[in-house]
Amino acid sequence: MQLLQWQAHLAQQRLEQTAQITVIIQDGASFHRSKIVQQHWQRWQQQGLYIFFLLAIFA
Repeated sequence: MQLLQWQAHLAQQRLEQTAQITVIIQDGASFHRSKIVQQHWQRWQQQGLYIFFLLAIFA
């Protein structure tokens, strides 16, 4: 959580300075999708930090 908060802070600075967003790609670990983390997603997006998840497809 602290790492994502720090990344959101850096993302906001980058967004303000360059108008570029920051993208983080995570695996689907339960702690990456926890309710506590989900509560911050919208705010982080407003700060320019977007989180995407890997999708595992098994044939």
